[in-house]
Amino acid sequence: MAHGQIVRARVVFTNKGSVAFRNLSMCEIIDRTASRPGGSHFGATFTPQSGEGAVQYGVRSGGRYFASTDSALSPRLSAASVTGASEYSRANCTDPSITWYRKWQDAEAAGGVTYVKGTGNLPGGKSAYLYISGLKLRETWAETITVQTPTPSVRQKGTEIAEGTIIRNRGTRRLTTYPKPWCRGFQPSLRDHLQVSKARTTTRITKKIIEPSNATQPVAAGTTLTFQLQPRYSPCRPTRHRHRHRRCCRAACAMCPPAAARAAGPVEPRVEEDTPRRVSPA
Repeated sequence: MAHGQIVRARVVFTNKGSVAFRNLSMCEIIDRTASRPGGSHFGATFTPQSGEGAVQYGVRSGGRYFASTDSALSPRLSAASVTGASEYSRANCTDPSITWYRKWQDAEAAGGVTYVKGTGNLPGGKSAYLYISGLKLRETWAETITVQTPTPSVRQKGTEIAEGTIIRNRGTRRLTTYPKPWCRGFQPSLRDHLQVSKARTTTRITKKIIEPSNATQPVAAGTTLTFQLQPRYSPCRPTRHRHRHRRCCRAACAMCPPAAARAAGPVEPRVEEDTPRRVSPA
């Protein structure tokens, strides 16, 4: 995941039995110190495969930023990160102090979107999906907070989110009624981790002879050759491991023509004219 990259969160729940679940709630909890809604790209959809379902956007009473969070030694699930006791790790979408809105723009104006929740009923044998699109990674930390585990540290407001930083991401699931066999295996809290990696651009120069047009064949000594130099860019986003409930929207690496690269920001190299080179006799 790189600075400015747009990502998409996903929370999934599958009803493997035959009994319908009522009042299913699935929620994404956003760490606003690291990411923010990406303008028109931001939004959520909730699909419980029952034709019913509603999305709401929540605002924290204490502000959009949690005072503390946790991290992990690796973004891989096999790293077995600890749950932690930070404010972010303890956050829950059932908090009665949360104010809910139907439109994310209203929630953002009221203090900032921190929670995104989908609710509905889920028939037996069906799955429910909560997608949150348009989360954009910041270049710098939006607020000063502490990291409690695995290594205590401070993320200072205004400083660059360093390459290699591992950011925790959380989601929750809740049911008001479900069969007893589900009580033991049901996991109400989910977490995964994203690792920050810089987006790097590789620039190459391709050249071809454009004059004379038949220069692919041997030419006479003393012939003046005209070359055309063309810059080519290859901006590569870091490859991200796919985790439990967040996945990347963009391809890991995409080739771009010069015009597209200029639109994205990089400055096109300037090719200086030189004295024509004459081919010397062999």
